[in-house]
Parts: sequence; structure tokens; C-alpha cells
Amino acid sequence: MFAATKVPGESTSHRVAPASASNPLDNIANDAWRQFFSTDVRGKTPLGFAAFFMDIALLPPERRSHRLWLVGEVCCVFAGLMLFFASTVGDLEATDNLGVAATCIGSFSVLQLVVACLFSALPVTMCTMPDLTSIFAGCKMLGWANFFLTNGTILTFAAFVCDALAKAKSRLLGWVVCGMGIALFMSINAFMSTIVMAYYPLPQHHQQAWYYQAFAPNIAASNYIMGRKSLQEGADIQLARMLAGPIPDDLRLVLDGGPGEK
Repeated sequence: MFAATKVPGESTSHRVAPASASNPLDNIANDAWRQFFSTDVRGKTPLGFAAFFMDIALLPPERRSHRLWLVGEVCCVFAGLMLFFASTVGDLEATDNLGVAATCIGSFSVLQLVVACLFSALPVTMCTMPDLTSIFAGCKMLGWANFFLTNGTILTFAAFVCDALAKAKSRLLGWVVCGMGIALFMSINAFMSTIVMAYYPLPQHHQQAWYYQAFAPNIAASNYIMGRKSLQEGADIQLARMLAGPIPDDLRLVLDGGPGEK
């Protein structure tokens, strides 16, 4: 395992402790790092939501765990706030179709947000080592937390709109709330397309096939706005900028095919 070890007499310097190439955990993690810092994904299993956090490897080893803790705590707090709101949306005594739909959607969002809180807390409590194998495990945890947090938040949004329509009983106020919900949902999609996907194409490039299908309009809009022909073109540009900066010794060793390469 690539452990960042403090050199006696130097409080801020680190050296790389070589790992055994036969360690399966190191092999899996190192293959994932090499895959992330590349745009050639042919024949490889997509990294998925973990890719949104794997740029953390570019930080100095002594800062990696703190970054995981910070992101995990932020996700946990946000999921907790959304959980508090989502739990108030459902009406277990509802009998009309919209009310039942709102309760079902809201209940599912509550369960997903509970899982998001759990998965967000795991990196904070378990990832205490700055080596690349531990950091990759933390990125996987945060990836799943982000997945459930995103889905739970979207479903809470939908549950609130359905609940408003149910309580308004098809009156104008309910349709006003519905219209505002649709407008905000479209603006959120525009924000994701023009900012997140436009400026951070590399994590998008490492997503699974269902992600490309679900967000095809957003990806197309981001490519159009940035004047590029494909998502991979943007990923190549971002990757070149990332690799142009300082690269920690342990990450450079992995990318150069050091210990852990099969």
C-alpha cells in the first residue's frame, strides 16, 4: 500500500512506501487511478460517481483525509436537512391519487436520504490514512452517498409538487406551485449543463451508460456552449490541465506504472 510516511526531522515532507504488487486492494485502487487520469475508457468498467471526487489524489497526502472529511460532513449535513424536510411532505392518511403518489415518492426519498447520511459519514469515520488505496475507498463511499443524496433530493422536489397539487385539489394555487416547480427544475438543469458539466467534463466522461442516456440533453448543451464536438474532447482538455500541475510522488509512481501494476 502506498503509505505517506513522515521523514524524521521534516514535519511536512513525505516519501512513498512501496507496496507489494500482489496486494489485490492496491491493484484495484491503482487501476482505478490510472483509469481516472485517462480518457481511454474502452473495455473498462466505468468508475461511476466515485469519479466526481477522485481529483483529490492531486492534493498532497497530508491534505487528502481532511478533504474527504470535509466533503463527507457537508454531504451529511445537507442530507440531514433534506431528510428533515422530506419527512414532512408525505401524508400517510391520503386517499386521492396525487396524495398517495406524493406520500410514496416522499417516503422513498426519506429512505434514500437516510442512506446518504450513512454513506456520507463513513469516509469521516473510516478514512484516516492518506494512501491512495484508502482514498479510493473513500471516493467510492462518497460516490454512493452522492448518488443517494441526488436521487433523494430530486424525489423530495417531486413529492412536494405532487403534495401541493393534492392539497390544492386542482385549484389555481396548486397549478401555480406546479408551474414554479417545473420552471425551477428546468433552471437547475440549465445550471448543471452550463456550469458543472461544461467546466468539469472529466468526471462526466467516466460515468455509466445510463448516465449518458439520462443526461444526454445536458451533455449536448454543455458541448455546444463550450464549443467542443464531444465530451471526450473536454475531458482531454481538463485532464491535460490537471496533469500539468504538481503531482504527488505516490500518484506519479502509480501513473508511471510502479508497484501495483498488473
